[in-house]
Amino acid sequence: MGVTNPPEHKVQLRIVAAYMSYYFGDGRLAECFNRGEDVHQFFADIYGIPRKVAKNVTFGWLFGAGVNKMTATANRGNPNPISSDIIKGALKSLEEGMPAMPGVKELFIEHAKENGNMVSDWLGVRYVIPELGDKDRGVRASGERKVCNYVVQGFEASLFRHLQNQAATIVEMYGGRQAFAVHDEVGYEVPVDVADYLIPLLNNVMSPAFSEYAPEPDDIHGLRLECEFNKGSNWLDAKGE
Repeated sequence: MGVTNPPEHKVQLRIVAAYMSYYFGDGRLAECFNRGEDVHQFFADIYGIPRKVAKNVTFGWLFGAGVNKMTATANRGNPNPISSDIIKGALKSLEEGMPAMPGVKELFIEHAKENGNMVSDWLGVRYVIPELGDKDRGVRASGERKVCNYVVQGFEASLFRHLQNQAATIVEMYGGRQAFAVHDEVGYEVPVDVADYLIPLLNNVMSPAFSEYAPEPDDIHGLRLECEFNKGSNWLDAKGE
């Protein structure tokens, strides 16, 4: 039996959506996920640029890439190269059209600086970023990028481990065991006669509402993580490949 979570980028953007909803009351990105819409087209409409380029801008901005790097990445294999001015315009549209997203980034940076250059994710995992206190501007900028990485990618990793532990407890109760974990996928070996029974149980465990982890009670616009368990005789079979 294997589980396929949403692609990594969708997990990360769900985390950003949860932060935007909780700290700024902006549920637009959360509602985009709730409706099952194309999240990259959602951003493309904000930026006023093609979807493929929008995806590059969103993650480039989120994880600290500069305009030149975003432009180079967007033009890789692109028969119709774009200028850096297009990227700059998209970033300006993000700041003006969805200020909660830049706000989340700044909020965590300020929080870390005010708390001994340390930040925590919603599971209480703490990350120390000594670069934030460095005298060198470039080193401090590197630390600021790490803050965003920790509260998004770090939370993604700690949340997945947390959910794996919960799922493993259920699987072991029915005579199974965890067989592997590869990035954002995990597989379990279970007796054939309980596989169909376990699938909905594990789907529920691995698809929690983000409200369960918010520091204070908040419905986070009903946003949930999503996963899908399937059964098969091996990993590829469970993935339908």
